[in-house]
Amino acid sequence: LEGEQEGFIDLQCYMTDNADAKMLLLTMNSLIKEKPDVRWTELTWFINLVKQILEISTNSKVINHSSAYELIISLFYSYVDNFTANFTLYILKPIFSEIIQDLEQKMEKLHTVNVDSTVVVGVYLVTILPALEDKTQHAEFLQKWVVYSSIRGLPVKILSIPLKWVATHREDTLN
Repeated sequence: LEGEQEGFIDLQCYMTDNADAKMLLLTMNSLIKEKPDVRWTELTWFINLVKQILEISTNSKVINHSSAYELIISLFYSYVDNFTANFTLYILKPIFSEIIQDLEQKMEKLHTVNVDSTVVVGVYLVTILPALEDKTQHAEFLQKWVVYSSIRGLPVKILSIPLKWVATHREDTLN
């Protein structure tokens, strides 16, 4: 236990009454972006945890359980909302991009696709992409997956559940 405690970052030890915790986190995000080799063990743990959550979501057929699918979306939305756009861009997006690129390659080559793995597409669509604020990229991604879904006969709930979640929880973004 002593060895594990050495690398732990306790933000309170850096805080004073007049310090801004958000500024400290933004500075840490910048450092991570510029020098990925300085990532601390907690961040590596978090990245591995996110990958496990996505793997479990895929393997447990979350797409067939709309309430569980919505909870996964809410979880990732809370990460995006609390960790800011830089964290989303440099930490979360690459995790999703790797999985989605693999799915897209399989779709384009007409290989068999595990329908349950498309839950990642819905989560990415309504949590990660909006945080990056590139409306063109967002529209192209949605268009691409509507086409993939119709050509391959994928279930409508791949996109309908995430869009329902947006209508319920993020009405302000529907313009």
